Amino acid sequence: MKVRCTQILSIVSWKMKLDTGIAIQTVHALIFVSTEAFIKCVFFFKHILQLIPVSELTPEYNTVAGYVKKEGLLDRSIVSIRRIQNLDLWEMYCRIQGVEEIQERRLFHGTDSKNVDSICKYNFDVRLAGQHGHSYGKGKCNNSATTVYKYSTSNTKIIFLARVMVGKSTLGKSHYKKPDDGSSENSHNSCVDNIKHPNMFVIFDPNQIYPEYLIHSQSINIPGVQYQ
Repeated sequence: MKVRCTQILSIVSWKMKLDTGIAIQTVHALIFVSTEAFIKCVFFFKHILQLIPVSELTPEYNTVAGYVKKEGLLDRSIVSIRRIQNLDLWEMYCRIQGVEEIQERRLFHGTDSKNVDSICKYNFDVRLAGQHGHSYGKGKCNNSATTVYKYSTSNTKIIFLARVMVGKSTLGKSHYKKPDDGSSENSHNSCVDNIKHPNMFVIFDPNQIYPEYLIHSQSINIPGVQYQ
């Protein structure tokens, strides 16, 4: 998926061009929407930061919910989906991308409730990534909804669905502090656990991430089934 950003005063718009077909596809742990058309989204920023509830009656809700349910998490009920509109973070996201097209994916990131406010305001803190291990580099990991649920300690699970500029990826190692660690080259933008079939991306620059949706979900109690 490639994205092109355009900013005009208080109206921020972007265009996405994805692969062929209008469908939700799964690439191992990574889920993204595939379409040949350009999808134009426009935010009207009345405030620097807004959390906008997404109605269950809208196509937007169905698309976001589809990402989660396509992961096989049919044993969980979505409590709420809120769109995060943060003008400062969005401007930084567009700025680092510049005028060049770069591969973008929508990826999940799990967290505890105590971190939600900070992430919505200031983005993810890559310095804290080591709290949950960093087998593929000392950056922020984004992976599947199935995996990220374990980071939330309450029954109501919290995950972010983020836009991530993964760019060109290389195989990561635990001591890496940047994609091309130990090399004079700077040709890669992220690290992965597997080059051909990545289940996890590690991002070292938070400006490559835009936390777009905040999703709360809860277990559906089914007799004989245990949940995390």
